[in-house]
Amino acid sequence: RVVIEQQLDLVERQWKAPPDHVDGHQHVQQFAGVRQALVHCLAQRYGQPRPYLRISRATARPRAFKSRVIAALGAGALAVAARRAGVPCASELSGVYDFSSQPQRYACLMEGWLEQAAPGCILMCHPARAGARGDAIAPARALEFDYLGSDGFAAALQRHGVSVVRGAGLFALPH
Repeated sequence: RVVIEQQLDLVERQWKAPPDHVDGHQHVQQFAGVRQALVHCLAQRYGQPRPYLRISRATARPRAFKSRVIAALGAGALAVAARRAGVPCASELSGVYDFSSQPQRYACLMEGWLEQAAPGCILMCHPARAGARGDAIAPARALEFDYLGSDGFAAALQRHGVSVVRGAGLFALPH
């Protein structure tokens, strides 16, 4: 809890505002021990609207093994704890893949993710122009960066009727 409070202090100091959302590197926000402290902290620290939580629950459609493993880390338990505490959550997480794509395959994966996207779905991505030294997924970051800035991505969004929006407006609970 102390570390969570310290990290929220840093975010607020940097941005001069509370965070819109909270998630964790490698889905740590849903681990036992972390999730309880996180939900308690958000419920106690913030009024409405509270930051929303990313729940790493894959879409209801056919789930890849990696998606099932990520969800098994505590997605359901985090969603239940958050709901009880009045902390909003994203409905689903999409965009899970093995980071070994080529541009055409990533575009094909994206088509599937957008086709399956339910309202409030979060699309996980890791774009960057260049990865840091030793970054194991640097090639995937560059591929994602290029695709997400492309006309192909804009066309895919339009084809599937999906809009990219800030989550704060989607997940704010009524007062």
